[in-house]
Amino acid sequence: MSLELREQRAERWGVVLLIVLTALAAYVKWGKLDSLLWQDPAWWLNEYGRYARGELPYRDFYWSYGPLSADLFAWAMRMFGARFTVIQSLLDLISASIVFLLYRIAARLMPAPLPALTTGLLVAVGITARTYFSLFSMIGYTPAAHIAAAGLLLMMWAVIAYVNDGRRRSLWISFGALAACLGKQETLLGAIFVFVSLALFDLRQWYAPRTTRAWLSRYLVLGVGCFLPSLLVYIAWGQVAGWSKFLACMQGFGLAVLSCPWWPNGYGLVGALIALVKAAMLMLVGFMFVPRWRSRLAGRYLLIAAAMLAGMAAVVVFEWRMFSDMLTGNGTLAQRFQRDAAELLSTSSFLRPVLWSGLVYGAMLLLRAFRKRSMQKGEFTAFLLVAVPGLMSVRSLFGTILVNELEVPAITYPFLLLAGPYLLYSALSSNSQHHSRESSVDWPALRFTSAVLIGYAVVRLIGGYAPLLSNATFPTVNTPAGSIGLKMSAIEKPILDYVLANSAPSDTILELPFGGGMSFATGRRQPTYSTLFIQLRPSEAIEAEDLRRLTAQPPAVVIARDELHLGTLFGVEGSVGCVFPQLVWKDNKPSSDPNHVFPIVDYIERNYMVDRKIGMWVILRPIMR
Repeated sequence: MSLELREQRAERWGVVLLIVLTALAAYVKWGKLDSLLWQDPAWWLNEYGRYARGELPYRDFYWSYGPLSADLFAWAMRMFGARFTVIQSLLDLISASIVFLLYRIAARLMPAPLPALTTGLLVAVGITARTYFSLFSMIGYTPAAHIAAAGLLLMMWAVIAYVNDGRRRSLWISFGALAACLGKQETLLGAIFVFVSLALFDLRQWYAPRTTRAWLSRYLVLGVGCFLPSLLVYIAWGQVAGWSKFLACMQGFGLAVLSCPWWPNGYGLVGALIALVKAAMLMLVGFMFVPRWRSRLAGRYLLIAAAMLAGMAAVVVFEWRMFSDMLTGNGTLAQRFQRDAAELLSTSSFLRPVLWSGLVYGAMLLLRAFRKRSMQKGEFTAFLLVAVPGLMSVRSLFGTILVNELEVPAITYPFLLLAGPYLLYSALSSNSQHHSRESSVDWPALRFTSAVLIGYAVVRLIGGYAPLLSNATFPTVNTPAGSIGLKMSAIEKPILDYVLANSAPSDTILELPFGGGMSFATGRRQPTYSTLFIQLRPSEAIEAEDLRRLTAQPPAVVIARDELHLGTLFGVEGSVGCVFPQLVWKDNKPSSDPNHVFPIVDYIERNYMVDRKIGMWVILRPIMR
């Protein structure tokens, strides 16, 4: 069998396998939800439901992302009803588009079966991700990330294809930029970066023999197509909502400036070094399986083995808390593994080496381009693959806004899952050339890269099956918005029944400190403008508006945490405030004011009484006077 036929056969079987895996993923994730009262899905379900019932984001309720995802979901629910099946179906379509786009990009960069395996890994990670960038699932921190990622992937596919074959694809670039800009703040920044990078590269590529005027004309028209529609949409929303509210929402009610995780601390610097060590360890293992590299290494195996052992020791020391629990913690080995499974299967931990090695590699490519005053097509493609997720990670390089730990932003997951296999295969197959599907196939490098992708995908599927995929973990609960598989049904089903029995569809209910899933499931409205009473720092004007709305439409039922101030908190719990310009081991500046009591909380505590306690929740009813 010829090499070309062999690759075509591998590509066909890879596509078939990917289609089957995608269909299975949509099936096993259908209609599953962790909680109606806690975590991000409950919050954005409520926001989309409010929009579908006629309220407007930014103007009538808090919404911190671009308007596109809210538009799509609200319009779909207006046509087909505010039901979980509508939400799930639209999520499946968006997830499938991400899978398709990532495959199309990978197919231009890598030989078969790596494109299918790379996309299969995306599916495996997406259906076993905990809340963050999940695929085919309502368990995700916001569908705005999915729509934004799909838009930026479309833009990158069109740009990479144009760079390779010269066909402009202006319409696809513009459509991708529109979705990226109206989806999420990070992808808006990414779209601008891709556009500027392409314009500068093109000046010395396709437009090198032409006039500067022709180049300016081309990119002025393309820039208008990419960004003018989004700009007009944002201006329109600012006018409708009022600029103070609109800008406050887009800044997350102070969350965006509460901390500066881009500012390095000692823990972050060491963690970044450990991420590079992990990447180096994987490369060293790969070298041993690639004959060309093995011959270059000659008799230096002992040195390599010593380097690997030192790297493993550094990783174990840095992550000793988890490893010590696995080795000497309480309970049986199975119990310890189950307890630490979330950290062992952490997507962020898996992608940190890709992110940090990509940042280093991107800096090297940029430095080389400045020295040569040019960049080859393969170098530009590689630069885009690592620079785009790197740029979108700037806000979280050494920590996150919510936790004092190293993190990889969820919006970058598909981009890093694409960049990792491409860079690994390229590095193993050549020390200086960037490969594409037109290049000769390096079979040892191909086999090793494939083994890594398959191995981690299998680990994710096995480790995530019981807690995230099995129907047994998600008992069925019937609600006015349709049936769902609800993990927390033992506690939340009685609360759902209580709300239905003690309120009418025309009543309002309030969920504290955040949530909203119960409002969506029961069809009840929420009276306040704010929908989060934790992590954020709303202005006095917003707090006063919340109180006015609450007193004008007092909720028939209040569901709250059985904690101080009903679980609410002004700011982010802990000490993750910005310590710039200090260099500390971990951020130690308080990022909340526990003494601040929201006016609506004070009103509820004076005018409502606890009627029932269920688990960690209390249900309050108005005091009859």
